[in-house]
Amino acid sequence: MQWRFALAGSAQVTLRLGDGMDGQLHRSGSDRAPARIVGTFTGRLEAGSYVLEASSLGRNDRLSYSVTLDSDELQPDGTAGSGLAGYRSLRDRPGRAWSA
Repeated sequence: MQWRFALAGSAQVTLRLGDGMDGQLHRSGSDRAPARIVGTFTGRLEAGSYVLEASSLGRNDRLSYSVTLDSDELQPDGTAGSGLAGYRSLRDRPGRAWSA
């Protein structure tokens, strides 16, 4: 499975993969090796587009898979009429930054 998200600015993030998942996180267009994630990744990511490629650690394990991204910094949302003038914290609404 593949999830994509973008950060408009540098952000301290926590990326959590559900039980039984293994992931490779890389920045789109970067030549750097992807970061392997099992469980939780916490660190600073620079502005840009990212791709998380995730798979199950086991075969036919029947687990429910989940991916959660939290950010300490506000990120643009494009939602009109919010009290935050179109900005939000990824922590407030986990998962909204992902697209399949």
